[in-house]
Amino acid sequence: MTGQERRGYALVVAGVVAMVLAVALLAGCSHGGSRDDAPVGHIDEAPRDVWLNGDQFPNVMAFCIGGTAVFTNTRQSGDPMDVVADSAECAEGGALWHD
Repeated sequence: MTGQERRGYALVVAGVVAMVLAVALLAGCSHGGSRDDAPVGHIDEAPRDVWLNGDQFPNVMAFCIGGTAVFTNTRQSGDPMDVVADSAECAEGGALWHD
């Protein structure tokens, strides 16, 4: 084996070792769980009111938890939601009232 062949072989071996180490390092960074493994408390199955925007996408959703109205964006735009405590809309006869 010539010196140039040995250098080429050494580069290939070094590349393979580097890739194996990189894979092992990245695999060690994973905790093995998923984003969905957080504990979930009570899920309120109350009806939701959804309004269509001008583009016909359901962009606004509202519901009540007790007397508190919750308004949120159904899209994943990151817009903040609004929470209104003791909302008249949640009281009997209000826009969000459901039997």
